[in-house]
Amino acid sequence: MFADRSSSWALIVLILTMALSSPHLPAVACASYQEKLEQANKSLEEAFLAVRSAEEKGADVNQLVQMLNEAQSLIDKAQQAYEAGDAEAAEKFLENSIAISNEIVGQANSLGESAERWRQITQILVYVTVPVAVVAITYGAWRLWRWWEKRSLEELLEKEIG
Repeated sequence: MFADRSSSWALIVLILTMALSSPHLPAVACASYQEKLEQANKSLEEAFLAVRSAEEKGADVNQLVQMLNEAQSLIDKAQQAYEAGDAEAAEKFLENSIAISNEIVGQANSLGESAERWRQITQILVYVTVPVAVVAITYGAWRLWRWWEKRSLEELLEKEIG
């Protein structure tokens, strides 16, 4: 289980590192594309942090990791399209990546809150059931001891009488 999470996070870090250290875009890049690229990278980073936070709270984030990979893939496709001269397609890829990243943030926050609530409920149940169980076991042991004492006393009396 931990190996899966570690490898998933390693993959995400690798992808983000590749995205942030990719070859510089051509000098003739238009401002609109540059702005969208920066926005897409920023949205992806926010999504990554939201997923990380949700996982720390105990949420199952496997689907969100796949979505992060998809958003990163769209950024890569946008860069390839732009380098090939298709700025319009590149901007559409970036818009889709931003939309996916925003969706990831929302889902990650929701999953994190649910995991946090579940953890709190579990904690409350443990705090309630453990003392009840201790009292029940103690009472049961006391009753058993009393029964055993009474039985031993009865056997002793039967031996003395009989």
